Amino acid sequence: MLDIQIRNGIIYDGTGGAPYRGCVDILGDRIVSVGQGDREAGIVIDAAGKCVCPGFVDAHSHCDLAAVSLWEMEGCLRQGVTSCVAGNCGFSPFPLTKQTNKSVLHYSEGILGSSSWGYEDFCSYRQMLKREKTAVNVISLVGHGSLHIKHLGYARREASRRELLAMCEELEQLLEQGAAGLSFGLIYVPGVYTGEQEVRALAEVLARRDRILAVHLRNEGAGLLQSVEEMLRVAEMTGVRVQLSHHKVMGEAYWGRSVQTLAKVREAKERGIRVSLDVYPYTAACSTAMVLLPPWVLEHGTQEAMEILQQEAAYERIAGDLQDGILGWENLVKSCGYDRLVVVRTGSRDGTVQGKTLRQVAKERGTEPLRSLLELLVREQGEVNVKIMGMCAQDVQRILLDEAAVIGSDGLYAPGATHPRKNGTFGRIIRDFVGEQKLLPMEKAIWKMTGRTAEIFGISHRGVLKTGNFADVLAFHPEKFRDRADYEHPERFAVGMDEVILNGKLAIREGILSKNKYGCV
Repeated sequence: MLDIQIRNGIIYDGTGGAPYRGCVDILGDRIVSVGQGDREAGIVIDAAGKCVCPGFVDAHSHCDLAAVSLWEMEGCLRQGVTSCVAGNCGFSPFPLTKQTNKSVLHYSEGILGSSSWGYEDFCSYRQMLKREKTAVNVISLVGHGSLHIKHLGYARREASRRELLAMCEELEQLLEQGAAGLSFGLIYVPGVYTGEQEVRALAEVLARRDRILAVHLRNEGAGLLQSVEEMLRVAEMTGVRVQLSHHKVMGEAYWGRSVQTLAKVREAKERGIRVSLDVYPYTAACSTAMVLLPPWVLEHGTQEAMEILQQEAAYERIAGDLQDGILGWENLVKSCGYDRLVVVRTGSRDGTVQGKTLRQVAKERGTEPLRSLLELLVREQGEVNVKIMGMCAQDVQRILLDEAAVIGSDGLYAPGATHPRKNGTFGRIIRDFVGEQKLLPMEKAIWKMTGRTAEIFGISHRGVLKTGNFADVLAFHPEKFRDRADYEHPERFAVGMDEVILNGKLAIREGILSKNKYGCV
């Protein structure tokens, strides 16, 4: 007898093929047949009028630490997300040492959320996830930032030959332990200090094992085209598979450049270069406010940066750098402006600044925006997140519809309100792009959120409904499943996801969330 049978649904199997009516049969944690007739089962789910598809795979998440919390991950599950790729943008809670643990976790708090945990290697991180149990399946990349800081600290210089060899050897070990690849955050410290030689050396390690390199580009505004070209060059020279993370165009002066970036990606694919990208369906980004500062501010670590920001000489130097720019650094203040930088979180939960632009905050305090920003960062010890309203809808739509694109939320897990993408991305795709605008057929949208993503990241036995695969299965009415999160209420969960089966267990049944965690690593 089967454990679960889903009957009468319209099956979108995750391959992008045409849907068909049928059953999905589940025994234990596996799918044992798809499309066959009625069989006896302990639990029968009548999915008449519903879409039945694989669990969604979030191509870009920052749930590294939050994954063990059902409360933190409820927003994911209510969107139908059953698997998350973590360790993105150069951030991961491993490999850390006693010396680097505190500073790395403090700097990444606005991305990963607060934690006193840090892990020596992937094995110890994975052991923690297994011990605590995860609410979703976790696939983790190695964060280059953590790896680099372990061997070089925050030094603003190129790695020596010995240091580079040590990083490559450790990356080999982490991949051997089961890490899915490596991520770069080339806009963040220390990625912003990292030259192409280091990128290539680490990419060669990945290429030998056919693991993926996910990259937050050096520049998504003025230097966007050159940044894309850099990664395509690395991919061509090393043979590594490259994922362009949360691909976007930042800054009104550069809107429309997605036409050129996507053309470059297509041309590269035609030459045999393996490149793909992910995207979220919003026109605002969100990150730690520390990314607004010139990279030299953080060259001695986060605590020292707070002291530097209180010096008048530092203020003058930062003001000059924001005005004139620094070669190779993405100047978000200049490309977007203080009127498009909105405070969405502070460590102290200061309601007097939340939801206001940096210009508004400065006006209320009777000062100018830069000084107000530095004072806020010092007061909050760097724990400030900003929403960056830097994109246009046309670029987002063009990127999302491209054949190379899959869907990633870029969900942040800092406590407090941040951005609707964490709780709304997948519901928004179905409601907006499939339903209201009719830009994507359902089978193509589901493919971009399931089978294609699993293929890109090498996630075996998931992403497609077929015999032998793990039983991650969703059932929902396409007209009722929708996002509710917006910029004013980013915490709102999606509605209409009726059933979520995760590794053969009902994580959500008839819209009710289970109290148990069924994910795996």
